[in-house]
Amino acid sequence: AWLLARAAPPFTRSESDAVKDFVTSAATLSMSVETLKKAADVLQQYAGTNQAYVVACFCLLQAFVQVFALPVNVVCSVLAGAVFGFKRGYPVAAVTSTLGACCCYGTSYVCGKPLVRWLWPEKMRAFEDKVRSKREHMLMFVLTMRLMPVFPITFINFVSPLAGVPFPAFALGTLLGCLPLNLVLVQVGCNLKEVTSLGELTDPRFVAASTALGALVAIGLIYKVKAKAKKNE
Repeated sequence: AWLLARAAPPFTRSESDAVKDFVTSAATLSMSVETLKKAADVLQQYAGTNQAYVVACFCLLQAFVQVFALPVNVVCSVLAGAVFGFKRGYPVAAVTSTLGACCCYGTSYVCGKPLVRWLWPEKMRAFEDKVRSKREHMLMFVLTMRLMPVFPITFINFVSPLAGVPFPAFALGTLLGCLPLNLVLVQVGCNLKEVTSLGELTDPRFVAASTALGALVAIGLIYKVKAKAKKNE
């Protein structure tokens, strides 16, 4: 964070205030659509000449919101679409959201066990049982959890290292499993000017679209794995 602050491109007072308001509202859970639009306008302008810097800021933001379990990671993916457009915003959203989840995984692995067992004792045991039963198909297990989340996303990030989910399976499963949701979110970001309220992100049509995409991918993967297993018999 300190290095990014030192390397920041010059901002005008109004641009600096727009970015600060976005970060503050994300940290205090007081995000508004106007705050999001103002930040998107500033970052879009600077992404043209400072793209690497803006992407690094996205990585830091995703790490921050996921390690501290702030429910604004959806907004980050929307912002990626607004700033970079679909072609660049989609991979930026996919990679940075995965990096954020991996930071959460690492933080929990190092010091999260007492807190996780205190917050979710019963869910923790249920998740551990599922991990043990899917030990031979761990990547498929993580993919299914991401595509059709039986458990909350934040819970999966924190509990996975403690339940014995290997990091490679967690990282790859998260990257692939979040692609359908990021697809919808980035598309929303590309049309951010038409969004009038952040409540539209939880619109039943939006939820149904992302769920349907996830379900289709999950069914295809499960069918492929079963067909391969049957062929090997």
